Amino acid sequence: MGNHGDECSFDAILNKYELTDPALRRLALIVRGADTPAKDLTPQSQGLGAIAEGSRLLYDDDHAQLAAESVFYDALYRYCQGQEERP
Repeated sequence: MGNHGDECSFDAILNKYELTDPALRRLALIVRGADTPAKDLTPQSQGLGAIAEGSRLLYDDDHAQLAAESVFYDALYRYCQGQEERP
């Protein structure tokens, strides 16, 4: 998978598996902004992009990098759930 047009691989995964969770869809916007030229897509996108870039600089091993970044994606997902729960 990879970036296709305006979408990123996260979008492709959601679409391939027909995941419709509103919080995941909200998270997809953040990830898309971080992973494509649309850096201002969401207020959180630039921060996630900086975390991803910093992680790439810290870790030579992809598995270690993924493990370190997972907590940020989990936290953003929970944030997105909270946004969806707001009236």
